[in-house]
Amino acid sequence: MFVNVNLAGMTLVSTSYISLVPISVIKLRPGLVRDINRRQENQLFMQSLPKACIGTRKRVFATGVRSECECPTLLWIMP
Repeated sequence: MFVNVNLAGMTLVSTSYISLVPISVIKLRPGLVRDINRRQENQLFMQSLPKACIGTRKRVFATGVRSECECPTLLWIMP
């Protein structure tokens, strides 16, 4: 059985759960994605989460993309 994590980033917690829980998908909270091109604190969080998933089969998805300005930043953060 695998778990999907929805609204990741609602609160700040350790990423250690990523290796402990059988997660398949991590969906980011739309508020993290909104205006990501101007919000460096969210960029930092969003850079660390995919790095915590390296070596696992877990995937991180950004939900709530509203503008074209957000896309290049997301592609840079989460290649």
